[in-house]
Amino acid sequence: MASRFTETKILGHYENYRVSKGGYEEFDSLKAYYIDPEQLYSKYKFLGKVVVLTNDQVGSAAEVFALIMKELPNVITLGENTAGIFSYMYEFNLPNNWWISLSNQRIYSPDMKLYEGVGVPVDIEVMNTLADLETRKDPLVIEALNYFEKKGI
Repeated sequence: MASRFTETKILGHYENYRVSKGGYEEFDSLKAYYIDPEQLYSKYKFLGKVVVLTNDQVGSAAEVFALIMKELPNVITLGENTAGIFSYMYEFNLPNNWWISLSNQRIYSPDMKLYEGVGVPVDIEVMNTLADLETRKDPLVIEALNYFEKKGI
């Protein structure tokens, strides 16, 4: 999806996985993942300004999306840090038939920052409050619209 917002190949993030039957801190080698402009849908690209809205409920694949979108020069993130739960889960059953899932990987930003547990930081912090919910106002959307207005978009 991120490839539809760029015409330039950009490093998006790094990943590595826990080594099977290894220790807790044993991971395989890092693999780089790039935002690579796709050709198949090139007519559907959007290269204008983009605001990605996030909060502390954004996790897993959506969190990786927020992380890689921050690398694009036409994108800002707005809201609050993501949840900090990036990893795809390793799922299995124990001998007593309990089902368990464990964090199985680490995902790093292009500058090798690990946001596990703290979340991807936003460029512009805006928080929802209980009063916002009660009055049915969304300060994130309002701030995003203000951002576009300030930029003359």
